Amino acid sequence: MQKLKIILADDDELIRHSLEKELFKRDFEVSTAENGKEALKKYSRGNTDLLLLDYTMPVMDGLETLCEIKKIDKEAVVIMLTAMDDAETAVKAMKAGAHDYIVKPFSMDKLLGSIKNIIKQPCVDTVIQHDCNVVNGNPAGVVYRSEKMAGVMRLVSQVIVSMDMPVVLLQGETGTGKNLVAGAIHNMSERRQMPFVEINCGALPDHLLESELFGHEKGAFTDARTQKKGLFEIADGGTLFLDEIGEIKMDVQIKLLRLIEEKKFRRLGGTTDISADVNIVAATNKNLSEAVRKKEFREDLYYRLNVIPITIPPLRDRKEDIVPLSMHFMGLYNKKFNRSINEIPGEVLEILLEHDWPGNIRELRNIIEKGVLLSAGPSIRIDTLPVELRQHVYKVNNGPFPDNIRSGRSLEEMERNMLLQALGHSNGNQSQAARMLNIGRDALRRRMKKYDLFDSNFVSAN
Repeated sequence: MQKLKIILADDDELIRHSLEKELFKRDFEVSTAENGKEALKKYSRGNTDLLLLDYTMPVMDGLETLCEIKKIDKEAVVIMLTAMDDAETAVKAMKAGAHDYIVKPFSMDKLLGSIKNIIKQPCVDTVIQHDCNVVNGNPAGVVYRSEKMAGVMRLVSQVIVSMDMPVVLLQGETGTGKNLVAGAIHNMSERRQMPFVEINCGALPDHLLESELFGHEKGAFTDARTQKKGLFEIADGGTLFLDEIGEIKMDVQIKLLRLIEEKKFRRLGGTTDISADVNIVAATNKNLSEAVRKKEFREDLYYRLNVIPITIPPLRDRKEDIVPLSMHFMGLYNKKFNRSINEIPGEVLEILLEHDWPGNIRELRNIIEKGVLLSAGPSIRIDTLPVELRQHVYKVNNGPFPDNIRSGRSLEEMERNMLLQALGHSNGNQSQAARMLNIGRDALRRRMKKYDLFDSNFVSAN
């Protein structure tokens, strides 16, 4: 089996040596370089599958090296390694053509997960399968890169210590992925072979919720024609995830408290106690302590739920996760819609990274789904993004949205007007006008020909 050939460029000798050693143990063929210029020289010799480039290096930094390598080979596969944990660095790297970027310090699982996601060779799957079961080397299946989510998952791993773990309370805004973390808690526990059952407590009327949770006996109420098991019985031996637990009314809270404390309950209309061997994970986007103060939530139940509180940060506070989540969703919807979108362009990533994400991961997922479905080429088109996202980024970078765009003028008319303005400001100097428009001189001349601007009295023959 052919080994994957990697060039590793980093000016830190200790990092070079340790990464080379770890990659070699996993049957990769590694060549090292202490700066970008040396890496570029080695890559120009050919026969390289992947480059790992440090962002900050002497002589030639990682970004400059990446740009030079892309001139040689547009298909070059590059992962950028950086100690700068900010969105601007990510945008620069991805716009320059990096396939991924990893923030130092990082684990080998994270690096191997990134390699597996990028390289589609059988040898990589073979090498990585014992280190990385799913995305990012995380057996729980939660996609993340940020240190904030890494902290959440470390806490989760500490909670999973036995079959009888304490009640876990997941807190966070709507759409932050509380259900995924709940699933991860189950999948990482000793109960993972048993049922994982979830219910949205805010989606059902009170009387139906009680019946769903605890079950009922025949004749317990008008429509109770047969006996029914509740979710606590169905989840026996496994995990029950109670989403939006802050919506449960007081009478149901009393029964839930008894179940947590005694692991027993009764069906509606029943007279016999039923034992429940089930772990409980609860979630809410409400401030339960405030609900306790307002007498909307039982204080004793709150303290029983709040033994292990885990707060899931909103996406706006962990923007490092936007790129891996976007790539993950792109893969999911490629499969669902039988598409082959394989790239998210730099300008699209820039918009995604600038957005505040009030809908969190759910909003991002919906945007990527739409992008995969509506994009015709190999990459997600910028015009598939919601108008409000594109307008917001325009306002941030350029001030108020231009009146001529609001007025409904055609794209060609606006492009011709921009060309005229640039040529006017540059006194007809085509090179200067091209720089003002951030396009090449040949591209400018093609557009001038398209709109018949060569005869304009301010255009020089330069």
